Amino acid sequence: MMADDILIDKVLSVSELATLISRSMKELFYALSVEGEVTNFRKTGSSGHWYFSLKDKDGSIINCTCFRSRNWKERMPENGEVVILTGSLSFWEKGGALSFNADTIRRKGEGDIRALIEERRKKYEELGYFDPRRKKALPEHVGRIGVVTSDTGAVIKDIIRNTSRVPGTTIVIFPCQVQGEGSENTIAMRIRQANIFSACDVLIVGRGGGSEEDLLPYSSEAVIEAIHESTIPVISAVGHENDWPISDFVADMRASTPTAAAILATENDFRRLENFRNAEKEIRLLAMEKVQRSAARLHAVRLRPESLLLRLESAREVLRDERNLGSVLDYRIRNSYLSIDYSMESQLAAMQSRLKARRETLRHEESIRETAMRSLVEKRKAALSLLMDGASNLVDAMMAKKRNSLESLVKECDALDPFSILERGYAIIMDKDGLPIGSAAKLESGDEIRIKMKDGEKTAAVKE
Repeated sequence: MMADDILIDKVLSVSELATLISRSMKELFYALSVEGEVTNFRKTGSSGHWYFSLKDKDGSIINCTCFRSRNWKERMPENGEVVILTGSLSFWEKGGALSFNADTIRRKGEGDIRALIEERRKKYEELGYFDPRRKKALPEHVGRIGVVTSDTGAVIKDIIRNTSRVPGTTIVIFPCQVQGEGSENTIAMRIRQANIFSACDVLIVGRGGGSEEDLLPYSSEAVIEAIHESTIPVISAVGHENDWPISDFVADMRASTPTAAAILATENDFRRLENFRNAEKEIRLLAMEKVQRSAARLHAVRLRPESLLLRLESAREVLRDERNLGSVLDYRIRNSYLSIDYSMESQLAAMQSRLKARRETLRHEESIRETAMRSLVEKRKAALSLLMDGASNLVDAMMAKKRNSLESLVKECDALDPFSILERGYAIIMDKDGLPIGSAAKLESGDEIRIKMKDGEKTAAVKE
């Protein structure tokens, strides 16, 4: 007798029937895949489980569940999305409800997108588009940055905020649609426009992250070719850590976020600016230390007149130190001028190189652009020259004031020198040990004394 025959002759309780259905579901309907549109999606806050329904175009519908133990690794679906679920059927005995328990949730077409991107990545890798030898280095000076992205949102604000750390940096925005149908053609067109009309030093291309489908335009052939043909160094800043779009491989540099791209583009200028500021601070501190040391020595001279000769020699040494300080400052100033000249020459050379590459298409604009660039260079040189002249004049003024003070001190010390009166015909009376005698009452008849005059000494004896 078959099991089915046994059930025919038996009256089952509701619990027994529910258990039978549940076991049958588990034994017969597992490792299934089902496709449909998500509706009525909801997530319970306490358990973390997902509950939704799946329907198709014929109107059929089934309730679905994705438990927390499974959904932590899945992307949360949205109502209206067509998805493919893998899992099994289950029957809830207490509630009498049939549902599909999903183990994985995949949007329809995700596999097709990844296959397309991988095929395209292999194609351009074989063509040599990713070859490190083709990568262009960022210029030493970046004064003008082009940005191909949406002109609204946080991306462009982050770039502007992080490039402002280098005063004088100009941002040129090439607004475009960054996702959706036709966006790849807009992005490619803006990249080419930046190369033809902008005279930018660096070009940042990107957006602020997104799904694999959102980033698809940055793996399109139009954008890949535009980046590859760019004569301006390109930084790809799509902002996606897991799956890199092909633009990240083709670009000259890749940044994890638009913020990182802005920092990368201005790094050389920021370091040069910091070095200049540090050198200026060091010069000021060095000059201040010398002035303070000189002031302390002058104070010590005024407090202890009995060591005038020693202080005189010390003052002369301070004067020599001040002259050495002047030499050090002159050396630093010359080095600063050399660094500035090198920076200006590098900037001018980079600009001339880019102008040469574009000469075929921009010959009628060459004269105007070159004049503008030269004017910019001259203005920057003039500004830097003014700054350095001001620093040099300040140091020279301090040195002159200090030198005059020291010379005055030397004259004062010379005037107070007790031996200077010998030049005027006076003599100094000393005892036999060479100590000055300030009073006649200290001498007695027969005492031996020494008389010091400007041209030597004589010995004598006291008579009365």
